[in-house]
Amino acid sequence: GGHPVDLLQVGANVGESRVSAGHAGDPVFAWLRRAAPYWARAVLVEPIQANFEALVANYRGVEARVSYVHGAVVETPGPATFYDLRRCSEAENDDDMERHDRCLDDYDASSLFASTNRTFVGWHVGFLRNGAAPIVRRTVPGFDWATLLTTHGGDAVGLLLLDVESMDCDLLLRFPFDDVRPDVVVFEQNYCASEQREKRAAVDAALVALGYEEAPGFLGDARNDACYVRTGPLAVARPFATRSSAAA
Repeated sequence: GGHPVDLLQVGANVGESRVSAGHAGDPVFAWLRRAAPYWARAVLVEPIQANFEALVANYRGVEARVSYVHGAVVETPGPATFYDLRRCSEAENDDDMERHDRCLDDYDASSLFASTNRTFVGWHVGFLRNGAAPIVRRTVPGFDWATLLTTHGGDAVGLLLLDVESMDCDLLLRFPFDDVRPDVVVFEQNYCASEQREKRAAVDAALVALGYEEAPGFLGDARNDACYVRTGPLAVARPFATRSSAAA
């Protein structure tokens, strides 16, 4: 067996809680960066190398025990194909850099639209620079849930936090809830709720059957995130155990 993990965040991006590109920011950054005690354990997963390096830098010096994982959670362990938007910092020459239709110089926006789902990334291109920033295919380390949890000792999880750009419902439907049942589950639901309604309904049915209740706004951005809280005894009970504030 392993040790309880207070926070398992998949799609941690760069950390930071600033509002960017219409997103409300990272809901746990302020706590983990400034308030998390020394005994708190966090596992942060991020696939994009530039984001991962920024993530490590932004949490440098925290008191909590933080494990950083560079990679993506996928169905089958091994090298995974990941897509994002080409940044101007990757341009081959000055002429290329000046062509906004060939690269994107807004780091915040480009870092938000990255996924193992190429269709999702392509869909977002239309909202940026007249829809012409090319999609980059990258290979990143891939881990399934079992490997991730075994490697990082997640026999109990306080908060499972997902923001994986269109793949949230897919990952939740594969999560081994029979073995590990997080106290709180938060995931970005916009794409799933609008484009994958059957999967969104399946996630809700599965979580309710496992003893969760939906608690909008308990944690995360109520406009974009779905939040579910266990109704029974909590597995970790720290630091996200103040369930009295959860909506019924």
